[in-house]
Amino acid sequence: MKTKIPSSTTFLERVILIKILLICGILSTVLYIGADIIAAISYEGYSYTSQAISELSAIGAPSRSFLGLTGVVYLFLVTAFGTGVWLIAGQRRILRIVAILLIVYGLVGLLWPFAPMQQREALETEGGTIKDTMHLILGAVDMLLFLFMIGFGAALFGWRFRIYSIATIIIFLVFGTIMSFDVPRVAENDPTPWLGVTERITVFSPMIWIIVLTILLLRSEKGQDSINVTIPDQRQSQINPRNMFRQPAWQRIILLIVLGYEGLGALTGGSLLVAEPSGRLMDMPIEIMHGVFSDFLVPGLILVGLGILNTTAFVAVLHRSRIDWLLAGLGLGGLTVWFIVEIVILKEFHWLHAMWGMPVLVGDLVTLPLVLSRRLELRLFRVR
Repeated sequence: MKTKIPSSTTFLERVILIKILLICGILSTVLYIGADIIAAISYEGYSYTSQAISELSAIGAPSRSFLGLTGVVYLFLVTAFGTGVWLIAGQRRILRIVAILLIVYGLVGLLWPFAPMQQREALETEGGTIKDTMHLILGAVDMLLFLFMIGFGAALFGWRFRIYSIATIIIFLVFGTIMSFDVPRVAENDPTPWLGVTERITVFSPMIWIIVLTILLLRSEKGQDSINVTIPDQRQSQINPRNMFRQPAWQRIILLIVLGYEGLGALTGGSLLVAEPSGRLMDMPIEIMHGVFSDFLVPGLILVGLGILNTTAFVAVLHRSRIDWLLAGLGLGGLTVWFIVEIVILKEFHWLHAMWGMPVLVGDLVTLPLVLSRRLELRLFRVR
């Protein structure tokens, strides 16, 4: 009976897929905390220390649409992370339980858009509705899922991780209890001077635990055994190294489209701002920068630089250069930072951010496998 030998492509696709899914655990926390900060800054009059996170997405809040968009991406990342944990769990029952809890947490989160809370003034005058009740129930369900997730996950690694997990549970319960005392005050529109702090400690502590779990899974010997690639000896002589790490055609096409689109847009917009620092050619008043810059000259020069970098990355990806991954990562990573900083400075999320920013996120997603495949290439041929 002949044993079918899996191809190197199959091995590499599984490696890259699982690593991407696991990295989604880190990205989800970074996205959630980053979106919370940006939304709070863009919401004029909002108090980061005394108001709840949910008030940023309350009915009528100016940051509601922005958090709705980032919330969908966050739930996708959490569910993807849970899927990655499931794929490396194997026969480890505890890890499978953690994976199920993560996936359930992501799926339950799909109900949040249907249960927004009202703003404090509306709660005081009109009273709560069924949506406000659902909002509190979903919050309690999320807390239970986090609690069980950390409780089971504490047994996955050594004593240090167990102590850290126990400390996280204690912080979670203590600050969650303190936070619960302020919930009735929100409905009555009474002062809650520390609600924003206690709730964010309660919510962020398990999310940071997820980052630590992700790092340990990626570094652990068992996790590495599950996702590392060993090329079968019978096939090594038949493998063309250049084809082995070739980026899939569909990813390469998407990456080229994004790099070309963003490169051209950045060069055009940046050149117009440099040519007329007052912003007249772009119909942009200097006041929208809220005093961070005196005119658009410096932002224009930065945008031109990002345009050149993304155009260079386009050429490198087109010709399959050895540094295509580096240039694409720097170019799209730079634009990611640009849009985040721009939203913070402008204190609003404009439809143009979606028009130019969403393709950047898509480009980031297809660049990540390229970066990982290059790392695998270096590791493999270093060993050989």
